[in-house]
Amino acid sequence: MIISRYIVAVGVSWGSKLLTSLMQIILIPLLFKFLGIADFALYNFLIGISAWFSLCELSTNIVLQNNISKSVVKGGEYIKLIGYSFYLYCLLSCVFTLVFVALSPFIYSHFIVKIAAIGLNNYVLISAVFGMFYITNAVFQNTLRVYYALNKAFYINSLNLLAAVIGYGLIFVILKAKLSNSLAILLVSSIMPIVLINIFSYYLLIDRKFNFALTEFMHFIIRIVLDSRHFFWVTLSGAFVLQLDYFFLAYFLTKQDIIQYNWYMRVFGAAFAFFTILIANYYAQCARLIYSNQLKQVVRGIISKIIIGTMIIIAGCLVMFTGRNLFSSYFFNHQIIFSANIILAFGGYFIIRVWTDSWAIPMYNLNQSRYMFKYITIQIILSLILQWLFIKKFGVVGLLAALSLSLLLTMGWLFPYRVLRVVKNNRQIISTDS
Repeated sequence: MIISRYIVAVGVSWGSKLLTSLMQIILIPLLFKFLGIADFALYNFLIGISAWFSLCELSTNIVLQNNISKSVVKGGEYIKLIGYSFYLYCLLSCVFTLVFVALSPFIYSHFIVKIAAIGLNNYVLISAVFGMFYITNAVFQNTLRVYYALNKAFYINSLNLLAAVIGYGLIFVILKAKLSNSLAILLVSSIMPIVLINIFSYYLLIDRKFNFALTEFMHFIIRIVLDSRHFFWVTLSGAFVLQLDYFFLAYFLTKQDIIQYNWYMRVFGAAFAFFTILIANYYAQCARLIYSNQLKQVVRGIISKIIIGTMIIIAGCLVMFTGRNLFSSYFFNHQIIFSANIILAFGGYFIIRVWTDSWAIPMYNLNQSRYMFKYITIQIILSLILQWLFIKKFGVVGLLAALSLSLLLTMGWLFPYRVLRVVKNNRQIISTDS
């Protein structure tokens, strides 16, 4: 029964991701024509930097899912975990939206002015609307993790599929109506239904027996933030390694480079998204296997995910390589030229991501954040130096080569080495990270 639920949950997730990916690609020529090169580049830049918003939940999602999965296996209590985490995520969404708006003048003066001719006041308004929805979406992505931990992934994935249909339907309506302030409205419309559904779905998980108490809530915040602090530093470090790409692009390269990079990132990101669905569904299962001390099965599961993920990325490379001239003509009227070298660079980068992200699952489940953090500082320094040097000399290919090398030389071998050592010793190394 568990296996069948797992397969159904993955199938629904894939359906949702497939629809989302197809709609994003279908909308590209419409958005490019409607917004023009400058505003479309700005649209891509904002979507690109929204990856940083995943930091706003302070990595509490990892600790929360681990604790819920442990409670499910051992019959423990998790009502207060879900109740107080809901209010914590509402608080974090509000706080970090204000932080993002406060940073908007800095982002405007250093990056936005190089991309599009837009006034500061107008950009601050766009930042406020954009930040509110995208930060809330990033924080409440933990809704998926909680449903996975409770073996209810099918329900939340079905609702997200419905939200995707509604969201992209709204974009078509906006493009048809040609509304004023279209950039801000377009940024929000596709994600608003998902945000509302995730918040409401999380709220529904709160048990009627749960009673909010402010003192207990403050203790919960302190405890979960302390438990998550090492995971957060790892996540923050990972953002410095992988999520500075759009800032480098905006500072060193052109609007056309940003659009081309974003196109490849959308296509390969869509392929990679199918792999992340496997990972997301496997995360809770991996935790249960670890707490049951079935470590060899964990490794078998990781290897199978790596094989599937690599095949998905190779398929994406073949599609992009054979159709690059057609895509340039249809989507961008030959104003953006696709490069075979960039396709190969993207393929190699995402295959390395498949490898490292797969081995990261048991590392998180085994609470090895201290071990990860010990080496990730080296990776940050290496990544920043390589990106700075390579992008000036080799452009987009150099940026991807820098990201790939920084992963290979650090987490690419450290993660599997640590996990395999645990399996070889046939024991769990589950620290408290306190």
